[in-house]
Amino acid sequence: MSIARRVALFGPLFTLTFGMIAAACAVPTPVGISPTPTPSSTTIQPLVAGTGASNPQAFVDAYNVKGGSVMGSPVAAVERWGSACMQRFSSPGYGENAIVQPSCSGTAYNVVGELWAYARTKGSAEIGYPVMESHRWGNNTGWAQDFNGGSMGYAVIARGDAVKRVQGVRSGFLSWYYANGDAGGYLQWPISDEYGYCAGTRQDFQGGSIMWDSAGGVRAATSCAPTIGGREQRAVDWATAEKNSPDPTWSNEFARPWSGICEMFVEVALGGRGAGRQYASAMANYYAQLNAGRIRTDTNPPPGAIVFYSGAGGYGHNGVSLGNGQAISTQGFDGDRLPVRQHPVVGYLSNPYLGWAYAPDNWLGR
Repeated sequence: MSIARRVALFGPLFTLTFGMIAAACAVPTPVGISPTPTPSSTTIQPLVAGTGASNPQAFVDAYNVKGGSVMGSPVAAVERWGSACMQRFSSPGYGENAIVQPSCSGTAYNVVGELWAYARTKGSAEIGYPVMESHRWGNNTGWAQDFNGGSMGYAVIARGDAVKRVQGVRSGFLSWYYANGDAGGYLQWPISDEYGYCAGTRQDFQGGSIMWDSAGGVRAATSCAPTIGGREQRAVDWATAEKNSPDPTWSNEFARPWSGICEMFVEVALGGRGAGRQYASAMANYYAQLNAGRIRTDTNPPPGAIVFYSGAGGYGHNGVSLGNGQAISTQGFDGDRLPVRQHPVVGYLSNPYLGWAYAPDNWLGR
C-alpha cells in the first residue's frame, strides 16, 4: 500500500488519536472544588476629593480653597447629609473636616475643625448648610461661617480666638448682633448658645448679654427672676442662709472667720470644694475664667453666678450673685472677723468690678 494511501486511510485516525491525547492531558477539576478564578484587571481607585459625586469638580474646587494642609485626606466617598452632599476629610492639624454641597448642586464649601464639629452635632435639620467659606471676623479676632436652611434660620457659627469654642448666633439675636457691631462691637464673641431665661431666652457674649421674650422682643439683658439651675439655686440659698445665720462672721466649714477667704466662700457655695481647693485666690479664679473666655462684663449677672472684683492686695475679691443687681460676699482681711454681707453688684464696693462667670462645669454644686 502506498504511503499516500496509508495517509489517506489513517489520517482521520491520527487526528482522533491526537485529539484524545490532548484532551486527556487537561487536568480534571476535583469534585467539590471550584476552579481558580482568573484574576480581574479591575483595581480599587484611591479616594480623592469628589469621589462618588455627580459633579466632582465642585468638591475639587472647594478642596483647593483650603488646600490639603488644612483639609487633609478624604476618609469616605461623597454621601448624603440631609438634602446636601457631603464628603468627610481628616487632617493632623484640624481633625475631621467636611466639604458640603447644599442641595447636591452648585458651589461646595469647606467646614473645618471645630466649626464642622458644631455643625455636625447640631445636625443639618437644625443648622442647615454653609452659604460661604469660613472667614476671619471681628477685627481679625476669630473665625465665623454663615449657614442657612435649617430650623435655626440664617445663622452664624463663630469661634473667638479668646473664647476657644464655637457658638451659634441666629434669628433676632443675629440681627441685634449685627446692629451692635457683631464680633467687632461691644458684645464681642458669643460664649453661649441661647438658653431659657425669664419667659424667653438669653445669650451671653464676652461683653454682655441679650435676651428675648414675647413682650419686649430682643434687647440687652436685664435682671429678672429666671429659672436657674439647681446648682446655682442651691448656691444662692446657701449664701443667703449664711448671711442670715446666728453668726454670719463665722465659717463652720473652715472653723475660722469668713474674713479673708472670699474665694473659699464662693467655692463652698457652688460646690467647688468637692475636689479640693480650686484656686488660691479670687484673682486666680478670675484669670482662669478669663483665659477660658467665660467672663462677661455686663452688670446684670444671673443668680448663682460668680462676681469678680480687683484690688484687695492683689488677691482680688469675689462673691455670689443673687440676681436683680445684688450679691453676697465676705468682707475684711485675715485677722478680721466681719460678717458676710449682701450688697449691690456695682456702685457699693471700693473694689473695681471685673465681670462675672458661671462656675466651671466640674463644680458639682452643694
